[in-house]
Amino acid sequence: MKLFHEKRFFLLTFLIVICLFSISTLKSAEQKRIPFVKQQIVEVQSISVTVGEGEVFFEKGDKPGTLKMSLKGISVKTVSGKACFACVERVRIAPNLKIETAFFLDTGTIDRERVGDTFSVEDMTLHGSISGNATEFIVSGPQGATLKKVGKGFLLIEGQAYLMK
Repeated sequence: MKLFHEKRFFLLTFLIVICLFSISTLKSAEQKRIPFVKQQIVEVQSISVTVGEGEVFFEKGDKPGTLKMSLKGISVKTVSGKACFACVERVRIAPNLKIETAFFLDTGTIDRERVGDTFSVEDMTLHGSISGNATEFIVSGPQGATLKKVGKGFLLIEGQAYLMK
């Protein structure tokens, strides 16, 4: 009788593990992968509509789990005392890199009395860590990607990239 209960326990445990594995596999499959294309703007509702001048380049940081964001000749627009440093017309992403769409939000607090509605940055490099809580990303392909930010979306200029939700 004891052997019967042990077998039943192991069978039940095995079924629970299979169910949990199936659920996690289904959740992974539910993630949307939307390719950026040259002919059509792919809208990303979660980002800022702000678009300034210049170029931002995302690449892997010096340490694991970090990113480096290089800004070149940008003009940043302020919105209600906030600014988005990555919200510029040209966005380049190094090969095989995953960046959070949160980089394209008006989050930086700006003293508008000192800088006004826009301010310029000639060259600047920012270092940051990758959040473990993000649920939406832009992922570049093996040759990297160059995107044009247009309002709440992006248009592919060259390379390969997709939006992962």
